[in-house]
Amino acid sequence: MLIDEIEEENEAILSQVIGWTDILLDGERSQVRTSITNLGSLIAQAMVTATEADGAIINGGGIRTSIEAGEITRRDILNVLPFNNYVVLKEVKGSEILQALEYGVSAYPEQNGRFPQVAGIAFEFAPDREPGSRITEVTINGQELEPEKTYKIAVNDFIAAGGDGYTMLKDAPVLKEYGVLESMVAEYIKGNQYAQGN
Repeated sequence: MLIDEIEEENEAILSQVIGWTDILLDGERSQVRTSITNLGSLIAQAMVTATEADGAIINGGGIRTSIEAGEITRRDILNVLPFNNYVVLKEVKGSEILQALEYGVSAYPEQNGRFPQVAGIAFEFAPDREPGSRITEVTINGQELEPEKTYKIAVNDFIAAGGDGYTMLKDAPVLKEYGVLESMVAEYIKGNQYAQGN
Protein backbone atom coordinates (compact mmCIF):
# COMPACT_ATOMS: atom_id res chain seq x y z
CA MET A 1 0.00 0.00 0.00
CA LEU A 2 1.27 3.45 -0.91
CA ILE A 3 0.08 4.85 2.44
CA ASP A 4 2.13 2.27 4.32
CA GLU A 5 5.21 3.12 2.27
CA ILE A 6 4.76 6.83 2.98
CA GLU A 7 4.32 6.14 6.71
CA GLU A 8 7.49 4.04 6.73
CA GLU A 9 9.42 6.81 4.98
CA ASN A 10 8.07 9.40 7.43
CA GLU A 11 8.97 7.20 10.37
CA ALA A 12 12.54 6.83 9.09
CA ILE A 13 12.85 10.63 8.78
CA LEU A 14 11.25 11.44 12.14
CA SER A 15 13.31 8.89 14.06
CA GLN A 16 16.59 10.24 12.63
CA VAL A 17 18.94 11.29 15.45
CA ILE A 18 20.22 14.81 14.85
CA GLY A 19 21.97 15.61 18.12
CA TRP A 20 22.34 15.01 21.82
CA THR A 21 21.69 16.86 25.06
CA ASP A 22 22.97 15.84 28.47
CA ILE A 23 20.24 17.83 30.26
CA LEU A 24 16.50 18.34 29.97
CA LEU A 25 15.66 21.08 27.47
CA ASP A 26 12.77 22.74 29.26
CA GLY A 27 9.67 23.44 27.21
CA GLU A 28 7.10 22.87 29.95
CA ARG A 29 4.03 25.09 29.64
CA SER A 30 4.43 26.49 33.16
CA GLN A 31 8.05 27.47 32.43
CA VAL A 32 8.06 28.85 28.87
CA ARG A 33 5.03 31.02 29.67
CA THR A 34 6.61 32.64 32.74
CA SER A 35 10.41 32.56 32.30
CA ILE A 36 13.32 32.21 29.91
CA THR A 37 14.21 28.53 29.47
CA ASN A 38 17.16 26.75 27.90
CA LEU A 39 14.95 25.35 25.13
CA GLY A 40 13.44 28.77 24.42
CA SER A 41 16.95 30.23 24.21
CA LEU A 42 18.11 27.41 21.91
CA ILE A 43 15.23 27.96 19.48
CA ALA A 44 15.76 31.72 19.44
CA GLN A 45 19.52 31.27 18.97
CA ALA A 46 18.89 28.98 16.01
CA MET A 47 16.90 31.83 14.46
CA VAL A 48 19.68 34.35 15.12
CA THR A 49 22.32 32.03 13.67
CA ALA A 50 20.35 31.24 10.50
CA THR A 51 19.27 34.82 9.77
CA GLU A 52 22.31 36.72 11.12
CA ALA A 53 19.84 38.84 13.09
CA ASP A 54 20.76 41.13 15.98
CA GLY A 55 18.26 39.22 18.09
CA ALA A 56 15.23 36.96 18.05
CA ILE A 57 11.91 36.96 19.89
CA ILE A 58 9.42 34.10 19.97
CA ASN A 59 6.29 33.63 22.02
CA GLY A 60 6.58 31.01 24.73
CA GLY A 61 3.20 29.65 23.72
CA GLY A 62 4.73 28.39 20.48
CA ILE A 63 6.84 25.88 22.43
CA ARG A 64 4.72 22.85 23.26
CA THR A 65 6.88 20.36 25.15
CA SER A 66 10.35 19.55 26.52
CA ILE A 67 13.15 17.42 25.09
CA GLU A 68 14.46 14.81 27.51
CA ALA A 69 18.18 14.33 28.09
CA GLY A 70 19.75 11.99 25.54
CA GLU A 71 19.37 11.68 21.79
CA ILE A 72 17.43 14.36 19.93
CA THR A 73 15.38 13.22 16.93
CA ARG A 74 13.50 15.13 14.26
CA ARG A 75 10.28 13.92 15.93
CA ASP A 76 11.38 15.67 19.14
CA ILE A 77 11.73 18.97 17.27
CA LEU A 78 8.34 18.52 15.59
CA ASN A 79 6.71 17.80 18.97
CA VAL A 80 8.22 21.00 20.37
CA LEU A 81 7.28 23.10 17.32
CA PRO A 82 4.16 21.56 15.73
CA PHE A 83 2.72 24.67 14.07
CA ASN A 84 4.78 24.78 10.87
CA ASN A 85 5.72 28.41 11.55
CA TYR A 86 8.29 30.04 9.31
CA VAL A 87 10.83 32.69 10.27
CA VAL A 88 10.65 36.36 9.32
CA LEU A 89 13.48 38.89 9.62
CA LYS A 90 12.16 42.37 10.40
CA GLU A 91 13.65 45.83 10.81
CA VAL A 92 12.49 46.93 14.26
CA LYS A 93 13.14 50.15 16.16
CA GLY A 94 14.57 49.88 19.64
CA SER A 95 11.45 51.51 21.05
CA GLU A 96 9.32 48.80 19.41
CA ILE A 97 11.52 46.07 20.87
CA LEU A 98 10.99 47.62 24.30
CA GLN A 99 7.22 47.71 23.69
CA ALA A 100 7.30 44.05 22.66
CA LEU A 101 9.20 43.01 25.78
CA GLU A 102 6.94 45.09 28.02
CA TYR A 103 3.93 43.43 26.45
CA GLY A 104 5.58 40.00 26.73
CA VAL A 105 6.00 40.24 30.51
CA SER A 106 2.77 42.17 31.17
CA ALA A 107 0.75 39.12 32.27
CA TYR A 108 3.42 37.75 34.63
CA PRO A 109 3.09 35.80 36.97
CA GLU A 110 0.13 34.39 35.04
CA GLN A 111 1.11 31.67 32.59
CA ASN A 112 0.64 33.32 29.22
CA GLY A 113 1.76 32.35 25.71
CA ARG A 114 2.98 35.89 25.04
CA PHE A 115 6.00 35.52 27.38
CA PRO A 116 9.08 36.22 25.24
CA GLN A 117 11.85 33.71 24.66
CA VAL A 118 14.86 35.53 23.26
CA ALA A 119 18.41 35.32 21.92
CA GLY A 120 20.80 38.21 21.27
CA ILE A 121 18.51 40.22 23.53
CA ALA A 122 18.83 40.26 27.32
CA PHE A 123 16.29 41.92 29.57
CA GLU A 124 15.41 42.32 33.21
CA PHE A 125 11.99 43.17 34.59
CA ALA A 126 10.42 44.09 37.91
CA PRO A 127 7.24 42.04 38.45
CA ASP A 128 6.04 44.36 41.23
CA ARG A 129 5.71 47.29 38.80
CA GLU A 130 2.60 48.06 36.78
CA PRO A 131 2.32 46.20 33.44
CA GLY A 132 3.76 48.40 30.71
CA SER A 133 6.55 49.76 32.91
CA ARG A 134 8.20 46.58 34.18
CA ILE A 135 11.30 46.37 31.98
CA THR A 136 14.31 47.78 33.83
CA GLU A 137 17.12 46.93 31.40
CA VAL A 138 17.51 45.73 27.80
CA THR A 139 20.72 44.97 25.95
CA ILE A 140 21.29 43.67 22.44
CA ASN A 141 24.52 41.77 22.00
CA GLY A 142 25.76 43.33 25.23
CA GLN A 143 25.02 46.91 24.20
CA GLU A 144 22.29 49.01 25.79
CA LEU A 145 19.15 49.20 23.66
CA GLU A 146 18.87 52.48 21.73
CA PRO A 147 15.20 53.51 21.23
CA GLU A 148 15.77 55.28 17.90
CA LYS A 149 18.13 52.71 16.42
CA THR A 150 16.81 50.00 14.08
CA TYR A 151 17.71 46.37 14.63
CA LYS A 152 17.36 43.20 12.60
CA ILE A 153 15.05 40.99 14.64
CA ALA A 154 13.99 37.44 13.75
CA VAL A 155 10.49 36.35 14.75
CA ASN A 156 8.10 33.59 13.77
CA ASP A 157 5.41 34.44 11.23
CA PHE A 158 2.73 34.26 13.93
CA ILE A 159 3.98 37.22 15.94
CA ALA A 160 5.29 38.93 12.78
CA ALA A 161 1.62 39.29 11.87
CA GLY A 162 0.73 40.60 15.33
CA GLY A 163 -0.26 37.23 16.81
CA ASP A 164 -0.49 36.76 20.59
CA GLY A 165 -1.05 40.52 20.77
CA TYR A 166 2.37 41.52 19.39
CA THR A 167 0.79 44.28 17.30
CA MET A 168 3.81 46.56 17.73
CA LEU A 169 5.79 44.21 15.45
CA LYS A 170 3.12 43.87 12.77
CA ASP A 171 4.03 46.92 10.69
CA ALA A 172 7.82 46.65 11.03
CA PRO A 173 9.36 46.27 7.55
CA VAL A 174 10.12 42.72 6.43
CA LEU A 175 13.73 42.27 5.36
CA LYS A 176 13.52 38.58 4.42
CA GLU A 177 11.43 35.46 4.91
CA TYR A 178 13.01 32.10 5.69
CA GLY A 179 11.93 28.48 5.88
CA VAL A 180 10.09 26.60 8.61
CA LEU A 181 11.28 27.06 12.16
CA GLU A 182 11.56 23.37 13.08
CA SER A 183 13.97 22.76 10.18
CA MET A 184 16.03 25.77 11.24
CA VAL A 185 16.27 24.41 14.79
CA ALA A 186 17.13 20.92 13.54
CA GLU A 187 19.96 22.28 11.39
CA TYR A 188 21.25 24.34 14.30
CA ILE A 189 21.33 21.29 16.56
CA LYS A 190 23.02 19.19 13.86
CA GLY A 191 25.62 21.89 13.32
CA ASN A 192 26.40 22.19 17.02
CA GLN A 193 25.76 18.62 18.16
CA TYR A 194 24.03 20.44 20.98
CA ALA A 195 25.04 19.29 24.43
CA GLN A 196 24.92 21.81 27.23
CA GLY A 197 25.63 21.17 30.87
CA ASN A 198 24.68 24.44 32.53
